[in-house]
Amino acid sequence: MKYKEFRNLPKPLVKSIAIICVATALIGVSLGSLAINYHLPIWIPLLLSSCVLAGAAEFTFIGMIASGSSPITAAIQAY
Repeated sequence: MKYKEFRNLPKPLVKSIAIICVATALIGVSLGSLAINYHLPIWIPLLLSSCVLAGAAEFTFIGMIASGSSPITAAIQAY
């Protein structure tokens, strides 16, 4: 989208888009910090963020992997 087209959007729509972007960024940062805290490789939260569309399932998967569960069991439980 070009800047000219972006300027023509209604202000409430731009505000809603900005709020969703900030909320998504905060969830991403918290998932990444959780994975780093559990000493997991960085590719795990990146892969989860791009493949899983449910935030709670991502956090459940990270928590189960960190507690010693197998990835298959964590994937089944998270879904």
